[in-house]
Amino acid sequence: MHSNEGHKQANCLKFLRSYFAPAKRAVEAANKLGSKDTSSQAHGSFLESFWWLYLGLEMEYFPASAGILFWSETRKDFLRSFNYFAKRKYRTVSAFTDSLWLRLQSTFKVSNNLFTFDGDMHFLDGSALISQFQTIFMIECHFARDCNAQILSSVITFSSPREWNKLRIRKGRKRRQISLTAVRDALIANGEFPNRIGEERVYAGFFRALEHMMTYQYFFDSLRRNPTVQERDAYLLERRCKEVSNWRLNFYIGDAKERFLELAEDLGAELVKEVKVQKFPLEYEPNSRDLTKYVEGLIDRWSNTQPLVLSARG
Repeated sequence: MHSNEGHKQANCLKFLRSYFAPAKRAVEAANKLGSKDTSSQAHGSFLESFWWLYLGLEMEYFPASAGILFWSETRKDFLRSFNYFAKRKYRTVSAFTDSLWLRLQSTFKVSNNLFTFDGDMHFLDGSALISQFQTIFMIECHFARDCNAQILSSVITFSSPREWNKLRIRKGRKRRQISLTAVRDALIANGEFPNRIGEERVYAGFFRALEHMMTYQYFFDSLRRNPTVQERDAYLLERRCKEVSNWRLNFYIGDAKERFLELAEDLGAELVKEVKVQKFPLEYEPNSRDLTKYVEGLIDRWSNTQPLVLSARG
């Protein structure tokens, strides 16, 4: 028992260092910059840390005492991020699911009882999912801290039409050439959130988002085939984790899906051109729409988490 509590304490310390602390610093940095896009992204990340802690406590991944201590120390910070969205009525509010947003409203406006799990659908055997939760949480943390991913999420979700058009490669019907080398270098370098967002960082974020969605779906497809895990719990874990992090790639919000597909179209055309220049040996003739079609299918799968329906195995 003592060893188990020690693991929970260690998990909590890792969470504070790898997720909460960077999210808090990002808010402080964004406030200095004064950019609406950057601030929205930073405050969204900070609220996301709230929900990861909530889910981790429910699954007993973190010690129960952590919730009380954490809340007493950070309540004002969370209230500030909550009011940031509540007062401005930014689109992020609809990016978060109703259940999450109502939970925040209840916490800040009705009571100070943060971690109450009434009304949540509970796991049949949450203890069997601890290692899986840890893995998916690490995957999500890696994506959340990736600067190119932050830039991509920020511009497709928060930027105005005018700001978005400034970032686009197109100019009217004429297409300027995308430097795939610059995109590759941006993927390798990553770096910190820049004061000025270059187009190569947006396209690098696009590739990072594709990688994340594929990794995420592969993980949960494999989990549902795991005979040691209750199938209902596997679906529920996917739904609850997606609920927390989906605002970063919420393709139902505003123009996010259309913008993401525009990036796919731009890169698809450039990749076909590169294949022809390099004379790569392929068994078929590549088409600029190939990437867009693939991305459309990936978006559909990403945006439609499978319902909690038990199969014959259940």
